[in-house]
Amino acid sequence: PFAKSETLTYSKADENFMCKLDQYIMQHLEQAELSVKEMAEEMCMSSSNLFRKLKAITGKSPNEYLRIKRLKKAAELLQQNEYGVTEISLLVGFSSSTYFSSCFKKQFGITPTDFREGEGKG
Repeated sequence: PFAKSETLTYSKADENFMCKLDQYIMQHLEQAELSVKEMAEEMCMSSSNLFRKLKAITGKSPNEYLRIKRLKKAAELLQQNEYGVTEISLLVGFSSSTYFSSCFKKQFGITPTDFREGEGKG
């Protein structure tokens, strides 16, 4: 019997799966109500199978994964300096800018406003 490897290895199928999921998420990022059920349907699987597969590949639940995707896109938009923080929160699918700010700070250790202001320096 082989010892299970500690490093995660991805198959081509997993790569394709993640690519398709990422494309779907990016196309629907503005939808605050985007659900795990909708993501699972897009991937032709049940919500519980999506949960298991995503957890196995990324170590994150579908909701965590979606939130991180939203926040990374928000960080890109903040760097572009075209929109206000409230607009960006809506563009990436947060219905509340307060909740967006708290998630952003939790993810990156800095508020969206401070993140943007820090961009121009250094």
